[in-house]
Amino acid sequence: MAVNARRRIDAGGRFVLPGFIDTHVHLLFQSGAKDQESLDIWVEEGLQDLLNAYLAAGITSIMSMGDYYPTIVDVRDSISGGELRGPRAFIVGPVFTAPNGHPAGTLCGKSDWCRQSLAAEVQDPEVARQRVRELAEAGVDGIKVAYSGSGPFPKIADAVFVAITEEAEAQGLRVYVHSTSPGDFLQARTMGANRFAHTPAMGAFPDSDSMLSAMAGLPVSTSPGVPKRDAFAAQRAANIRQLVTWGALTVFGTDLPGKAPADALAFEVESLQAVLTAQEIIASLTANAALFAGAEEWLGKVAVGYTADLVVVDGNPLEDIQALAAVVMVFKNGELVVDTSPDQ
Repeated sequence: MAVNARRRIDAGGRFVLPGFIDTHVHLLFQSGAKDQESLDIWVEEGLQDLLNAYLAAGITSIMSMGDYYPTIVDVRDSISGGELRGPRAFIVGPVFTAPNGHPAGTLCGKSDWCRQSLAAEVQDPEVARQRVRELAEAGVDGIKVAYSGSGPFPKIADAVFVAITEEAEAQGLRVYVHSTSPGDFLQARTMGANRFAHTPAMGAFPDSDSMLSAMAGLPVSTSPGVPKRDAFAAQRAANIRQLVTWGALTVFGTDLPGKAPADALAFEVESLQAVLTAQEIIASLTANAALFAGAEEWLGKVAVGYTADLVVVDGNPLEDIQALAAVVMVFKNGELVVDTSPDQ
């Protein structure tokens, strides 16, 4: 008679949460790569340490919101296939943008390799549709579009934006929109955008109840998407609160590739404390983030039928949100991948 052996773990009065999900990372940016050769070397020699750091922070899933393509596809597949040990990754591939728009003109500058790997610069709707189809065939989990621009960095044309969103929907792909001003955010929403990779910080939302129906249930990442966060902190906080008032869902996203995963998580949690309750922060980091990724039916909750991604923390995060940093054990897919308990 077969016996299904199970390990019983005494959590010792600690608290069990769903695995954390960071919905806005740029995984391969940590490499500092300037070309494909230097990126390949870092993936071989440095990436595993970074993936381990994500798990140690309790982050069992990440969303790459723009990374060097096609390398990010190979990395995602290596994690899911077990060749690399790390958080599961949802990927979008290169970012759709206008010629010389963000991130091509802003981050890549004159680097042809960066432009070709990180950005999809398009100005023709049919070319944009074809590029979406190619990415869908390559197996990306979603499409990201930069609908934002100023000065020498133009915004993608509305007709191209609509073509991308329509084709992505036809291919069964979610679209994530980069907009850093309320005006661009609201315009993208009127054109059908239903997931936003940033909470706008460059200006205030209108204080109007007319937005209630447009914003109800809309998932929006907390990341502001601006280089100097401190200067925009108060405006981002006000806009997050306004979105919550309208019924939008806050989704945890750091967008801090220069920080270690635990530091980025702690920084964002501390920033959100000013405007969200502990319960809202936890929801943004788990169930809301799972919905953002399109994984709400199997990820983001501690419940029967859900994937056993679990984090055990030493302390009650509802009473002290800083307890999220006191990670003791981490499970991914039911496997104990981190254990810092005293008896280990």
